[in-house]
Amino acid sequence: MKAPILLLPVIFLNALAAKATVHEVHVADFHFDPAQFDAIVGDTVLWTLDNGTHTTTGTTVNIPAGADTWDAPIDASNTSFQYVIKVPGSYFYFSKVDGDMSGSFDATGTLPVQLINFSLAATANNNVLLSWNTASEQNTSYFSVKRSADAKNFGEIAKVKAAGNSSVLHFYNYTDNEPGNQNKFLYYQIEVVDNNGAEQFSDIKTFKNNLAKPKLILALNPNPVSKASHVNVQFNADSKAKMFVQIFNTEGKLIKQTSLESVEGINNTYIDLNNISSGIYKIKFSLNGATETKTLIVR
Repeated sequence: MKAPILLLPVIFLNALAAKATVHEVHVADFHFDPAQFDAIVGDTVLWTLDNGTHTTTGTTVNIPAGADTWDAPIDASNTSFQYVIKVPGSYFYFSKVDGDMSGSFDATGTLPVQLINFSLAATANNNVLLSWNTASEQNTSYFSVKRSADAKNFGEIAKVKAAGNSSVLHFYNYTDNEPGNQNKFLYYQIEVVDNNGAEQFSDIKTFKNNLAKPKLILALNPNPVSKASHVNVQFNADSKAKMFVQIFNTEGKLIKQTSLESVEGINNTYIDLNNISSGIYKIKFSLNGATETKTLIVR
C-alpha cells in the first residue's frame, strides 16, 4: 500500500512580497550618477558620496503630491542617504550647494494584487494541487507557477491567465502532474506579472512527498576533499532535530563525531574536518531512525 502524501498546513498570506530594488546614485563634483532612472513604489534610492560637499534635496514643487520631501547633506561626515519611494510619479531633485547639479527618477506603482491565500493539497493521483485567491487585481497579466527542488532555484512550470482588473474575489488553481518521486520536498511559489512586465512574488510553500524514494543524504561535496578544510552536506529532514555524524577510518576506528542541526525540509551545512589525515573514510549519518553511510576521500 502506498504511503499517503503528508501536507503542511495551509498558510494564509495577507499580500504578495514585492521585489524591491535599491537604486544607488553616486554623488560627485557637478553630477549625480546615474542622473535619471526608473523605479517602482517600494524601491529605495541610496545616494553615496564619491567626493565633494553636496546635498540631495527634493521639495514639494518638484516631487509628486503626497510624497515625503527630503533635504540631506552628502559630504565627508554624511556619506550616504536613503529614501524609500512611497508615491508613484516623477521626482526631480538637486544639490543646494552645486548650482544646477540635479537628477530625476520616475516611479510606477506596485502591482495592486491582494493575494488572500495560497495553499497546496494532494490529488487522488498523488499530484500537487496549488490554489490561490485574489481579492482585487489591477492591470494583472498572468500568474507564473514556479517549482524548485532546493527552495533556491525555481523554474516555471505553468502560466495561469489572470482576471486583469477586478475588485471581487477570484479563485485560481493549477495541478502539478509531474512531482515525481525523486524529491522528498518540493517548493512552490507564485509570481504575479502585470501587463507592463512588473513582477511580485508570493511566499515559498513546502510540499512533503512521502512517495519519494527514501534518501537521507542528498550531496556530499567536494569529494575528494583536501585536508584542513570542510565538506559540505545536503540532507533531508522531516522535522527540527539533530543528525549525528561519525567518521571511521579504514580500520573501523572512530576518529571524529559531531552533530548537525536540522529543520524540516532540505538542509545545507558542513562538517569541519579539523586537519584529518589523508585517506579513505566512512561517514555514518543518523537522523530520526534513518541511517546512511558514505565514503569520503581526504587528500
